[in-house]
Amino acid sequence: MKNLSSLLPLVLLIGAFWFLVLRPNKKRQTDAAKLRNSLDVGQRVVTTSGVFGTIVRIDDESFQLEIAPGVTVTWLKGAISRAIPPTTPDAATRTTPADGEGA
Repeated sequence: MKNLSSLLPLVLLIGAFWFLVLRPNKKRQTDAAKLRNSLDVGQRVVTTSGVFGTIVRIDDESFQLEIAPGVTVTWLKGAISRAIPPTTPDAATRTTPADGEGA
């Protein structure tokens, strides 16, 4: 019984490590894989290094992003951080008042 009670803290520590570190990391990896599989040509994305671009071609292991008109670069699929939702026409036409104007 003494040996069992001395192993209990170790078992609890391993359980806490799994619950606090490994489980959330696995969920992030699953979410990132779902994102990469859901992307399509024409989608705006941000890479892990902060480069914004539009997907122009999708290969097995990589994406080609247009980062400026006529400028395309190739990125590994793992480098895509997030997708940018399409903008609505209302958001594009809204303006903010200049300093000193408005209420």
